[in-house]
Amino acid sequence: MDCDITSNIIKITPATYARAAISRLAARWWWVAVAPLFIFIIASFSDSAYIFAAFIWILLLLPPALMFAYYSYLLRPETAALSLPHHITINRDGNITITFAVNPKDENNAERADIKLQHNMLKAVIEKADYIELEYRDRSMPMLIIPFKAFQQSDISHVLARLYRN
Repeated sequence: MDCDITSNIIKITPATYARAAISRLAARWWWVAVAPLFIFIIASFSDSAYIFAAFIWILLLLPPALMFAYYSYLLRPETAALSLPHHITINRDGNITITFAVNPKDENNAERADIKLQHNMLKAVIEKADYIELEYRDRSMPMLIIPFKAFQQSDISHVLARLYRN
């Protein structure tokens, strides 16, 4: 199949991106939360005040850290735009073009420029149960989620082959 593969119109909820981003950050930085907590628990054997320090670590320091990660990672304009209806075109080289659908009934819905993602910037392809998660080296577009149901059943193997190509 040499022609471009285009998906149906996709609308990914912000909660899906948040779940993917927080799970990715938790997988990468879990030790930052666990190491001090573990040290406080070990230290509490000699002084019970360290149990209080462990609670301070959990209740006061981790939520702002997660909020900072959420705001710095998910609220980029490109990532926020992906919650709008769009469709994805994958060419034979694995390059992706994201085209936003304009709703003619909505007067405030301005037309957005297409986002073009080069295959050489693709860092990882992660297959989940319902969707493909693409991680990019580009800081403005770090992650893209494509549901399997957006493509025809016969096109899914071609999509994966184009994304996994070297």
